[in-house]
Amino acid sequence: PPLYGLIAFLGRLVPYFSAGIYFPRPTKIPGSNHFSIVKPCGPAHPSHLEFRQFWEELPSLVTPKACSAQVRARLANEWSLDKCVARVELGSAIDEFKTSNKSVFVVVGESGSGKTWNLAYEASVASSSQIRAFVPAYALISKGLQTCLADEFRSAVRSDFRDESIVSHLTFAAALPGRDPMILFADDLSADAKPQEIADRLIEVSHDAFASGIKVVVSMRYGAWHRLCRVPEFRNIVYARDQDPSQGP
Repeated sequence: PPLYGLIAFLGRLVPYFSAGIYFPRPTKIPGSNHFSIVKPCGPAHPSHLEFRQFWEELPSLVTPKACSAQVRARLANEWSLDKCVARVELGSAIDEFKTSNKSVFVVVGESGSGKTWNLAYEASVASSSQIRAFVPAYALISKGLQTCLADEFRSAVRSDFRDESIVSHLTFAAALPGRDPMILFADDLSADAKPQEIADRLIEVSHDAFASGIKVVVSMRYGAWHRLCRVPEFRNIVYARDQDPSQGP
């Protein structure tokens, strides 16, 4: 009969040296293979025990409660729900953004107009059932999306967890039924110096957010927005029609 296909397994599917990129603690189960490892014969089987240990060690960051702790740690000392007047129109726009195919939502306003307090309200109250984080925008721009998020939750995981693993846990938890995509609130982006560099990094954040399925809300003053819009690459993305959402905010 004719040969329709040939599959050859040469060595490991995932080389040992690269396994740590995807699995923070690679473990070898003696006497197992690709088929037997997923069919434990009882509760004492090594693969079952390994899975139980993995499940019990899942970081608490996968719960909205842990995200609430991160948000509280980043709120200004003077922030108070009693003193915050939520902007209904902003909340509605962010809700619409969560279900859109865009990756970055920009909140622009004058100094003292309530940008920080309203982002704090969205992060601590309006999105309290979601996987989310609240960070200074300079941390996001200087570190990049993945490292910024990983640093915020690093204390909640084992020391051998890499940035990719931490972010994977967050996005996995956000993908559970009944939850919206993970959302990152980044407050007060400044573009007083090096607007070209800031624009390039914000575009990079947008690409990474789109690839990870993460929504990013960034606040900035009008001055910063106008300086960024003078950068041709940024201006072309902002005002492009029918743009590919993977290309920018």
